[in-house]
Amino acid sequence: MKRIICASFPLLLVGCTTLDANSDFSDAIDSIEEKQNYTLVVGKSLTPIANPQRGGQLVKSSLELNYVAPLKDIVAPDSFISMEMTYFKTYDEYKFATVDGDSTKIPLVNYAAPSETCSDICTQTQYFNIPLSNQDVEQATLEDLSFDVAVSDNDKINFVIPAGYIEAIVERGNAYSQASISSSPMVATSTTTPMTITAGAGAASVAAVPVVVAATDTTVVSETVVEESKPQEMTQYWFEQLNDTQKESMTQWAVENRKTASINAVSGSQEEQMFGYWFNKANEQERKNIIIRLLD
Repeated sequence: MKRIICASFPLLLVGCTTLDANSDFSDAIDSIEEKQNYTLVVGKSLTPIANPQRGGQLVKSSLELNYVAPLKDIVAPDSFISMEMTYFKTYDEYKFATVDGDSTKIPLVNYAAPSETCSDICTQTQYFNIPLSNQDVEQATLEDLSFDVAVSDNDKINFVIPAGYIEAIVERGNAYSQASISSSPMVATSTTTPMTITAGAGAASVAAVPVVVAATDTTVVSETVVEESKPQEMTQYWFEQLNDTQKESMTQWAVENRKTASINAVSGSQEEQMFGYWFNKANEQERKNIIIRLLD
C-alpha cells in the first residue's frame, strides 16, 4: 500500500486526500496498469466504515481496491483489497477475513511486516491483502461490500466499503479491458472446401473429400475446450507458483482433506495459503478433479 505524504512549501501547496463514504467517487482511480492477460485498476486510498466488535481497539484503517479485469477469457489472478490497519497493541495479530457473511475464512496475505509504535500506549499496524472473487466484486457494485477482519471467531472488526467506490473502479477497468480487446488485430480462421477426385477420363467421381484451406499464415485451429470451475482454475494457478517441495506437501494435504467439509486456513507462504483457500471453495467432485490433475 502506498504511503500518503502531505507537505506544504512556500508558494506551493500540495493537498492529499483519502476518500471516505461521503466522497465523490467520480475520481476514485489511482492507477491503471495493463498486464499480459489482464488490466489492474488500483483505487485511491479509502477510509472504510469500521464497526469494531470490541470497544476501542481500532485506531485507524485505510485500504485500496485492486481490481483485476481479464483481457481475455482465461485465468487471471484474483482482485484484492490492500489494507493497512492500526490498533492498540495486543498479543494476537489479525489472521483471516470473511466476506459478506460467508463463513469461509480467507487468510490475510501480509505484504509487509507489522510495525509497532509506543509512547504512553503501544499501537501495532498490519499490512495485508484480502483476495476477492469476481462474484464478490461484481456484487459489491450494487451494494456495499461488508467484510470482517478477525483474530478469531469472537474477536473481529467489521468494515464496509461503499458500492460507489467499487463501481467506479470496476467500470473503468472493464471499459479499459474492452477497449484493449477491441483494438487487438483480428485472426483469420480456416475454411473447409469440398473437392471432387476422379480416377481418370470417363471414370465415376469419388465422393467429395473435405480439404482444409488456410486463409493466412495466422490460421487458428479450433479445439474442444473443457470448461473448468473457478476453484479448479485458481488451484491450478497457485499450484504452479509453488516450488517442488511445496507442491509435494500441498498435494498430500489436498488428498488428506478431499472430503473435509470446512478446512482450516492453511499456514505457510502466500501461494500455499491461496491454494488452500481455493481448494476449500471446491465441491467434492471438483476436489477429485483437482487431485487427479495434481497427480498427473
